[in-house]
Amino acid sequence: LGDWNRRLALPDDLFWKQLTDGLPADAMLVDAAEGRGATCVQRYPDFIDHIVMNPAAAARRVNGSFEEFTYGVPEDQHPSDHCPVAVTLE
Repeated sequence: LGDWNRRLALPDDLFWKQLTDGLPADAMLVDAAEGRGATCVQRYPDFIDHIVMNPAAAARRVNGSFEEFTYGVPEDQHPSDHCPVAVTLE
């Protein structure tokens, strides 16, 4: 959970490929964003903040609960170039 400063959703991200290669056998991971793009800062269309879960946590995720909080003000007034992300678990 948090600021990875990596665009894990890109198809060529080697770090994400290594995290999700299934080795060791019980180390499967899921990115809570489920392929959504970031909307916080227009010049960065991909998330660099992630919630990564194992299958047990992913099974408890409430469908459609992933959120990106964009501060509700114009981009030039954001306190950061990162916007918090959240997901609800049952």
